[in-house]
Amino acid sequence: MRMPRKVSWFLVINALCLVAFWRAGWAQNASSPAFTLTISTDSSSVREGSEIAIDIDLKNTQDHDILMWREKGGEMGEFNYIVHILNQKGEQPPETKYHRAVRGKGNPDQVIIVTNAPMPFYVKPGEILKDKVDLSKLFELSPGKYTVQAERLDATTKQSVKSNTITIIVRP
Repeated sequence: MRMPRKVSWFLVINALCLVAFWRAGWAQNASSPAFTLTISTDSSSVREGSEIAIDIDLKNTQDHDILMWREKGGEMGEFNYIVHILNQKGEQPPETKYHRAVRGKGNPDQVIIVTNAPMPFYVKPGEILKDKVDLSKLFELSPGKYTVQAERLDATTKQSVKSNTITIIVRP
């Protein structure tokens, strides 16, 4: 059975319009992540072996709630963010066993049990979700100057969102 010519053109034009609107919506989402990241620290100079806490603020930049997953207390940001840290030579310091286990890069001969229980959090427009990461749990930091940046994937736009960069000095 053959469709009338007017009906077939109507379907083709509607299909093209749907594709165009879908692509336009996707392009708009792809160009603007749902959130921004800002990192900071209370102390940019710390003694070797001390806790080196960085605060990570995730701000919803959309006009609607966004769904984010994280640990309930916000003290285990290493499960939600990738932390980039480089020394003065531009090299990453060695990762701790804990960090390798969190990232799934642990030695199969060594068992380290790392548990986390992510929970859904709805972040309202303009609201900030706060997390912390202890760099000394993730990296073996010797005395020197380091640059630090956090990164998280925006699940909606599939874009990697990076924070500002901060400098930390580890003293002997």
